Amino acid sequence: MNPVRIPLEKPVTIGTKVYDHVKVRAPTYFDYMDIGEALSTRHVDGEGFTVEHLDRLKAYAERCVTTGDDEVAEPAVLIAGGFKLARRVHEVLCDFLYRLQEGVGTTTPTTSSSDSAGRPAT
Repeated sequence: MNPVRIPLEKPVTIGTKVYDHVKVRAPTYFDYMDIGEALSTRHVDGEGFTVEHLDRLKAYAERCVTTGDDEVAEPAVLIAGGFKLARRVHEVLCDFLYRLQEGVGTTTPTTSSSDSAGRPAT
């Protein structure tokens, strides 16, 4: 998945650098292993609904949002972006996570090193 570019309403200048957007990249293997599930499905009376774990979404945002070519986002840029930027980052991260979840379990291994009981193949 390609990073998503989110334009800022107004450019932010810090020192000699001008920021006009942030980028949100898809979470990686290491992000997931460190943070875990940010979205989970609960069932009540036969109806399923999604629960967003905001502390984990925040942790993903801290890793996956960048400003320009920086590896991490410049905090002043995020502050200047305000609620609208936070909401857009939230939407993009959730979209990435939903799409990643949809892909889980859809691939079939071509070789197996264990039998159906999970024991190593002989």
